[in-house]
Amino acid sequence: MSEYEVVAVVIEAVDVVVSSVEKGRSFELEIVELLRRLGFQVIHTGGRNDGEVDIRARFNGIDFIFQYKN
Repeated sequence: MSEYEVVAVVIEAVDVVVSSVEKGRSFELEIVELLRRLGFQVIHTGGRNDGEVDIRARFNGIDFIFQYKN
């Protein structure tokens, strides 16, 4: 049996006015870069029909799934 843990992190930023799509995409790409710098293996899947998964990542054999809302 697999064990799951849900962790929620809320990050807010003040930004110039852009569309919610542009804002979301930019944020996702920043998180992808951050995760890679931290040593994660990362696959960015965000976009239309992403199955509610924006990023899949793996670190030390543990899989992580990220979904962002803005």
